[in-house]
Amino acid sequence: MRLVFVATAVGFGVACAALLARQSFVTPQNPAGDLREPLENSVAVAANLPESILLTDGVKSWRASLERLGVNRQARSFDPNAAKSYLERLAPLVAYPGVNASLLVSKDGTITITRSQMARRLDVPRTIEKLQRFLENPPADGTLYLALEKTKPEVSTEDLQGINGRLASFTTRFNPGDRARSHNLRLVAKKLDRTFIPPNGVFSFNERVGPRDDES
Repeated sequence: MRLVFVATAVGFGVACAALLARQSFVTPQNPAGDLREPLENSVAVAANLPESILLTDGVKSWRASLERLGVNRQARSFDPNAAKSYLERLAPLVAYPGVNASLLVSKDGTITITRSQMARRLDVPRTIEKLQRFLENPPADGTLYLALEKTKPEVSTEDLQGINGRLASFTTRFNPGDRARSHNLRLVAKKLDRTFIPPNGVFSFNERVGPRDDES
């Protein structure tokens, strides 16, 4: 059973929740490991290298001089440690945290799913290997495609596909004139909204909402 918890607080403070369900399975995700240390290899640097190299992840691009990438054109040599240092500084600009898929239920019961996006990070060792091949045989366009490590989000589009109806709902009313209570209810509704419960998962109100005290 797959559940999505939807909570809202609108108008006179109507707080409602909907549980949507379907049968499916979840594949657990493993977090990406730390970057490995690159291996130093001798490279036969080509004589026809461009003045600089265009690095791209397919979305954004950066132009780097050969010197920054550890390349000495005159000596036709390559320092992989210099390339590693530059790429590690570039890594935060390439990294993308990804986006979970989300589900929206309209007043008429129509369900809209916003697609998930995979997280990505720069794989420095593999990019250095690609750079070495680039230096030995540079492509005509002078572009190096960065090696990326991609990770599925916690909630993917596939996880939500097949949800086609409301399983249950509950509505309660409160006095919007009570500002403190209204504020707290809106905070709780915001934290509960679009909560995803996988098959065999456990929903904990306390864990999701967190401590309820003056400091929080």
